[in-house]
Amino acid sequence: MEYKYRKLLFEIAYLLTLLVVYSFILYPVFKSPYLPGRGGDAYGHLFKIWELMNDGYVKWTRYWHGGDPFLTFYSPLSYFVGALIGKIVNSDVLGYKLTILIGMLIGAYSMRFLLRELRFKGISIYLSSLLYPLSIWILYYVVGLCGAITRFFANMLLPLGMLGVIYLVKYKDIKKVLLSSIFLSALFLSHLMIFIIFAFSIVILFPYLYISYIRNLSLKNFAKNILVFSASFISLTAFWTIPFLLQMKYYNTFYFYKEPPTFQFHSVYIENLFDISNKYYVGILFILGLLGYILFLLRKDIKTDLKIFSINSLLIIFFFVFLALGYYNPIRELYYLPIIANIHPERWIDGANFYSLIGFALLISSIEEIKVQKNVKALLIIAILLIILADFSLKYPISVEDEKYFDSMIKEYTNILNCIDNLEGSRLYQPSVELAIGSATAYYPAIIKNIPILRGWYWQGDINLLSRSKLYHIIYRDILSTYPNVSEFHYNLLSNYLLHFSVNYIILDKYNWMLPYSVFSNVIEKIGFRKICESPRFALFYRDNNTFIIIENTSTKILFIGSENAIKDILIRSTFLGENLSNCLETKNCTIINNLDSLTYNEIKNYKIIFLYSYHYTNSSVWKILERFIREGGIVFVDTFLSSDMENSILGVNSTVIKVKGKLDLPSDMYDMEKFSEFEDNGNYWVSTTYSGDLIPLIKYENYTVLGYKEIGNGRIYFIGLSLFYHSIVKNNQYEQSILRNLIAQHLKSNFKYWISQLTNEKITVIISTDSAATISISENDYPYWGAKLNGKEIPIRKNEFAGTIELEISKGTWILELEYRYPWKVLDLFSLFSFLFIITIVLDLRNRIWKYSTC
Repeated sequence: MEYKYRKLLFEIAYLLTLLVVYSFILYPVFKSPYLPGRGGDAYGHLFKIWELMNDGYVKWTRYWHGGDPFLTFYSPLSYFVGALIGKIVNSDVLGYKLTILIGMLIGAYSMRFLLRELRFKGISIYLSSLLYPLSIWILYYVVGLCGAITRFFANMLLPLGMLGVIYLVKYKDIKKVLLSSIFLSALFLSHLMIFIIFAFSIVILFPYLYISYIRNLSLKNFAKNILVFSASFISLTAFWTIPFLLQMKYYNTFYFYKEPPTFQFHSVYIENLFDISNKYYVGILFILGLLGYILFLLRKDIKTDLKIFSINSLLIIFFFVFLALGYYNPIRELYYLPIIANIHPERWIDGANFYSLIGFALLISSIEEIKVQKNVKALLIIAILLIILADFSLKYPISVEDEKYFDSMIKEYTNILNCIDNLEGSRLYQPSVELAIGSATAYYPAIIKNIPILRGWYWQGDINLLSRSKLYHIIYRDILSTYPNVSEFHYNLLSNYLLHFSVNYIILDKYNWMLPYSVFSNVIEKIGFRKICESPRFALFYRDNNTFIIIENTSTKILFIGSENAIKDILIRSTFLGENLSNCLETKNCTIINNLDSLTYNEIKNYKIIFLYSYHYTNSSVWKILERFIREGGIVFVDTFLSSDMENSILGVNSTVIKVKGKLDLPSDMYDMEKFSEFEDNGNYWVSTTYSGDLIPLIKYENYTVLGYKEIGNGRIYFIGLSLFYHSIVKNNQYEQSILRNLIAQHLKSNFKYWISQLTNEKITVIISTDSAATISISENDYPYWGAKLNGKEIPIRKNEFAGTIELEISKGTWILELEYRYPWKVLDLFSLFSFLFIITIVLDLRNRIWKYSTC
C-alpha cells in the first residue's frame, strides 16, 4: 500500500479514536436535556447562541439586562460556532454541546501539531494530544462546574496559539505567517482574558523563542513577518476589536481586589489544587506534567534550547499558580495592576494546565527513550494511564447527580413563566432566583415568553450597572435591613426604580435565605404588586401598569403672566403647586413673564397651565392668542383684580369689582364654605372682583360667581374671584389653599397615552399622544448609538440620571417616536470577512488550485 494511503487510513483511525473516546466521555451531556455547568455561566452563554440563531449578529439586544450592546464585551468566536452548528441541527442546546465536542477535536489535533513542531516523536504526541481535552481542570471545572464554553473553546485553541507564535518567529514563508495570524486571531476572538494570559506566558517563554527561532531570522525577515502578521491580525479581528476598544469607556469594569468575598471565592488556596474533594483540584495529569519537566531537566543528553524551554515552561506554571492564589497571595499589590486586576485569579490555572500537558508529553518521551525492553516501557505507560483513569473516574468531569432536582426546578420555573401575559415593553425582575437555578434565569424568559429580564446572570460589563446597583442596595441595605420600619421614602424609591425599568413582573424564590420571601413579598405588595401565580418554590407578582414610557416631570411648563413682584409675593409662601415657588423656578418647571403685549402663540404653546395675575396689556388681541391656547387643550387661571380686565368682558365673562366685609354666604355644592375665613382687610372692606355671564360656577356670592370655569375647545379657563389666592395667604387658610391646589393638581396630570407599534432589538416605534409638553423616560438603557426621530425629525437624546435610561423632550400633540440603534462600524464586519477569505485564499493557494483544476 502506498505511503499516502497508509497515512490517510491512519488519520481516519486517529479521528475515529478521538470521536469514540470523547463521545463516550460526553455521553451524559448529550443524554441530558440540560447543559453541564448548570450553577455557572452555561445558560448565559446559551442565551447568546440562541440570540445569534434567532436574530443574527445584532449589535444590541433588549433581552440582556433590559438592553445591552450584544457581544461587544464578549469574545464572539465560540458563540458563532455554536450558533452555526445550532442552525444546522436546529437546536441551540445541541449546538452548545456539539461545540464542546468540536472544541475537543480541535484541542487534540492542535496539540498534536504543536508537539510535532516542538520535535516530539512517537506515542508521546498522540497520547498527550488525546488527553489534553480530558484534563480534569478543563472538563470538571471549566465545563462541568462553570459551563464556560468560551473559556473552554479558548483553552482548546491554546496549542494553535503557540503554533502561531512559532510560525511567526521561525518561518520566512508568507503563508506560515498568515496562518500564524489566523491561529492567534482565533484565540483572541475566543476569549480575551485567556489570550492575555497566553501573552504573559509568551513573554516568559521569550528566551526559548529567541534561541530557537528569532536569532536565526534576519532582521529584515523578522520585521517583514511582524508587519504582515500585524496587518493580517488587525484585519481579521477589526470587526470586534475596534468597537470593543472604542466602547471600553462605557464598560463597568469589575476589580476583584475591591470585593473581598468575590475575590476570595475566585482565588485558589494552594492545597486546593491537590485536594480531590475541592472544586479547584487540577488532577494527576497536571502533577505528572510537572514531573515530566523535572525528569527531562535531569537528563544529560538534552539540547540547550529544549532545556531552556523546560525551564521557561516551569516558570510559567509556577508564576501562574502564584497569581491564581489571589486572596491568599502574600503580595496583594499584584492585583492592583492593570489587566491583572480584571482577571479571575483561578483563570491563571488555565495557562498552567496547558503547559503541564506539554510536560506530560516530555514524561512519555523520556520513558520512550529509557534503554530498557519495550514491554517494560509499555507497562510503565499503561500504569501511568491507569493512574490517570483512576483519578478521572474519582472526579468524573461532568456531574449529573442533580439531574432530577434540576429537572423539577426547571419545570416549576417554566410553569411560573407561562403565567406571564406577555405585554409589549414589560420586563421581568428576579432579585433572588439566580441562587436557585443559576444562569438558566438568563435564558428561559427569553425563549419561553420573549420577555427581557432586568437582572441577568452575569453583570460584569453591564453598561447600566450603577443604576441597577442602586436598586439592589435599596432592597438589601435600605429595606431588608430596616424591615418592618421601612421609611415611605424607600418604598417610593423602590417603586420608582421598578417603574423606570418597566418591571411589571417579579419572581421570588421562597427558599432564598438572602431575600426572605415573607418579608419581600410584603414589601412589593405594599407598592402595588399582587401575587398571580405560585408553585412550591416560586411566586410570580404583577403590577397593573405598563411603564415602558414614563412622564418624568408632570408639573412642567407652568407660566405666570403679570407683575413678578406681585406673583412672588402671593405664591412664594403658598402650597398651590404642591411645592414652594422658588423650587419650581429653580427646576425650571415655572416661568414668570410680565410683558403680555409681546405674547406669541409659539411662546406659550408648550405650557400646560397659564396663570394671569396683576397683569396689564394695551392690545386686546392677546386674548385671541390665549383663546387659541385654551382651544388646543391649555388651562388658564385668571384673577382680574388689579389688572387691565378688572371691569372688562373676557371670552363672554364679565368682571365686576365689588366690596364685601365679614363672614360671607358663599353657596357651593362642592366645598365646605364654613371653613372660609372672613373677608376684611385690617377691619376695612375687602375689595376685589367677581364674575358673571357664560361660565359654570363652583362658588357663588349673590348673583356673582366667586370661583368658576368655562370650557373652550379642548381646554378650560378658571376665573378666580374675591382674590382667593391672596386671601388664603394673608388669612393662612389651608382649606382655601387646598381648594386651589387641587384644581391645579388635576390639570398637572397630563393626558398622556402611548402605543408600542414596533419593539425589536435595534428599533422601537411608539405612537404618543399628549396634551402638554413632557419630559419622558424610555425603559431602554441609554447608549451613545441610539438616535431618535419625532414625526421624522431628529431630536436629541439625553440620559435619565435616575435610572440610566433614554430621556427625551416632546411637545404636546400626537407623535410617532422612532428610536433606532445606529451601529457606526457595520462596515468592519464585511472588512474582516473579506480579509479572512483573502488570507485563506493565499494560505491554501486556492487561486492556483482552482486554475489548475479548471484547465484539466
